[in-house]
Amino acid sequence: MTLGGHGRTHPWLDALDEEYSASGRSAIKGKVAGIVITGSEDGALSVMGSIMMVLSWMGFTLPPECTAYWVGEVGQPTSQDSDKRRKNVATMHMAKNLAQNLVYYARLLKAHPQTALPGKAVCCEAHAGLEAPGRG
Repeated sequence: MTLGGHGRTHPWLDALDEEYSASGRSAIKGKVAGIVITGSEDGALSVMGSIMMVLSWMGFTLPPECTAYWVGEVGQPTSQDSDKRRKNVATMHMAKNLAQNLVYYARLLKAHPQTALPGKAVCCEAHAGLEAPGRG
């Protein structure tokens, strides 16, 4: 899944957000997410922060080192530096840690899912009669 580019969000994320707002239940709570950014270093940290906030708000679990990005030269088209990106030591290190942590946390959450306390939701009037979701 991709979030889209240039300030757009994927319609799939919009639908999940609308579902969560309407029902109080998140289909992605307890799922693990990671981020891969292509381009250059300029702005990558800002983009990561924005994406991480959206994913966390929607219910994804973000493990440590859940991002990888190309740390290459600024201004060079990414279509022309793919060999450099694939061979860059820092990028390979980030990708390895990203993959290891995503797998570890996915297994951890599968073995120990977060469960809501039993009873009715009390967050707001719109969800006052909603039963807390059980284990899924």
